[in-house]
Amino acid sequence: MFTLINISYANECRSLVRHVQYYTKIMVADDAPWWYVLGLIQAETGCKWRTSLDGFGSIGFMQLTPNLIPKEVRTQYNIYSYTGNIQAGIHYLFNILHVKNPSSIESREKRLWLTMQMYNGGNWPLIECKRAKSFDHSVCYDQCINCKNYGYTECRGSVCVWRTEYGCKQYRHACDINYSYSQKIYKYGQIYKNVITEHWRYW
Repeated sequence: MFTLINISYANECRSLVRHVQYYTKIMVADDAPWWYVLGLIQAETGCKWRTSLDGFGSIGFMQLTPNLIPKEVRTQYNIYSYTGNIQAGIHYLFNILHVKNPSSIESREKRLWLTMQMYNGGNWPLIECKRAKSFDHSVCYDQCINCKNYGYTECRGSVCVWRTEYGCKQYRHACDINYSYSQKIYKYGQIYKNVITEHWRYW
């Protein structure tokens, strides 16, 4: 049973279904799981047009950061327009990040959870899964949260999630943020999924 806030977000997101479904199909593949793209948008912004929720100047439904996304995305799409933001996010997600996903050679067999976490956490989940020698979500998370216990010096730590003019009021561990991100997208995606059989692997 969804909470009221999830129902509210779902109602906001349903207005984007047609656009997200259309662009995912024509830009990626006819059977591409557009519902996870919508789940990502719900996780990022609750499907509302927002500017800089993270303090880095991120834009739009998909919270694209102009100085961090590849030049080919910035020049090919207008990330400041509604449709351009969605197109740019889909291109970045599937044509750049999913291509880098090493969990399989075949696109449909690559684990989408890892691609989604790269969208949120950069190359860190790739590093952690490589160290763990696994693409299992729980195993890679263990490698992340217990990084120093495994003898590594380059590890993720706590980040500020609530900053005021008086300083940071709340911290969360980056591993918890990133590894719950893919779980949220999967959960939200189930709200919009309109097929019985998925042809793209998520977990």
